[in-house]
Amino acid sequence: MKRFSLQIWIFIGVMTVTLVLIGTVLPYNQNGYLREFFVKERILQNPERHPAIILVGGSNVAFGFNSPFIEDSLGIPVINTGLISGLGLKCMVEKTLPYLEKGDILVLSPEYEHFFENVAYGAVALTDLFFLNKGKDAYMLNPIQWRILIQNTPRSLRNKVEDQIIGHFFPNKETVYRLSSFNSNGDVVAHWQQKHDLLKITTKKQAPRKINARFVDWLGEQLQNISEKDIHTVILPPILAATSFANIKDEIDLVDSALRKIGFPFICAPEEMAYPDSLFYDGVYHLDSLGAAIHSDDLIRILNEHNIVPRQNVTIK
Repeated sequence: MKRFSLQIWIFIGVMTVTLVLIGTVLPYNQNGYLREFFVKERILQNPERHPAIILVGGSNVAFGFNSPFIEDSLGIPVINTGLISGLGLKCMVEKTLPYLEKGDILVLSPEYEHFFENVAYGAVALTDLFFLNKGKDAYMLNPIQWRILIQNTPRSLRNKVEDQIIGHFFPNKETVYRLSSFNSNGDVVAHWQQKHDLLKITTKKQAPRKINARFVDWLGEQLQNISEKDIHTVILPPILAATSFANIKDEIDLVDSALRKIGFPFICAPEEMAYPDSLFYDGVYHLDSLGAAIHSDDLIRILNEHNIVPRQNVTIK
């Protein structure tokens, strides 16, 4: 019996090692959605770029704006760094704020979930990015992120194997969640011409979760540090489908209060960013083309009302 158990464990070990080796050796999809991370990173870190509006957040930001329209209206470049919630707000902040320069305008629009429990530290997407980036940012991970990474490694590698091997015989017909779906500013635009049904996904009503006070304090420290570099910080409530907004209103109030306590309140009432469900594409944070246009117009109005954007004669390329 003991010998049989040993053989089982050896088999499991061999299969695990094999999966890891295959998963790490196989190349990632060249048109994979996460590859946009490196495109945005290069644009943001370009030492010759002009001061810009830097949009930071998850897929709510990636799907939420028409950046060329904002550029034309305000006369200042716009860089949309939004990608996916699963990277975690900690990762987004650490990979963005150090590269902001004097004259930049940070528009941080975090999804509400990031303020509860350990959501701010990432999920599967963080693990995917870790392997895609060959572990170069390992030194930035805290113990909680390491635990999340380890827990999600089997799923991440399995997805990679399925994408590369099974996908070879049965090509993925996905047209939106791809690198080629982004415009040069970093907005997801591939879905703008697609028809879609009325949003059927909603965030379910639930008892408020516990705010991650330690993370909120950490976030306040990071924002305070960049405010000393003459960088204007705007905390914009995330756009959210109205039905879901109503369902999690208690949690939204907690986030609103927490941000006020660290001295970085939302620039407008969260209710202003609760949009009709009809303006969303495939998720409660993902706007369609009309929604992105309205959202962009709202941001322009807010920035003008607060005299945040200086008039500049900048050639936008």
